[in-house]
Amino acid sequence: MPTMFDPLHWLRSKGAVASLNKDGEVQLLFSEHTNRETRERIKRVIARYYTGLIKMQLDVPPGTRPRTVQQLRAAGRLKIVEGKYKLVRQSRPRVRQRRGAAFFLPDPASPSTGQGPVP
Repeated sequence: MPTMFDPLHWLRSKGAVASLNKDGEVQLLFSEHTNRETRERIKRVIARYYTGLIKMQLDVPPGTRPRTVQQLRAAGRLKIVEGKYKLVRQSRPRVRQRRGAAFFLPDPASPSTGQGPVP
């Protein structure tokens, strides 16, 4: 059975390390033995195909190892459609507001603590 392509593993095999900068963008650091042509090719490939996936892999607390493609797929955040990775955006839970909810405001004329409905 073929294994899934992991862009972070591929980068490590090419002598590069990916990280997120303060703005949340992917930053690549290359070893001194990587020539300029290879660096440019790697940057092009990552920018065109794998930026979103690498951001998702690196979105972990400091000191934690990046997520693997297998972990993202098991968690349902990554799908393979027609042989290509598709990122699944997690929807945020919606906050429901009740209709006709009573709001209790303090009564400025009352010496009490203001608990209770405003007439």
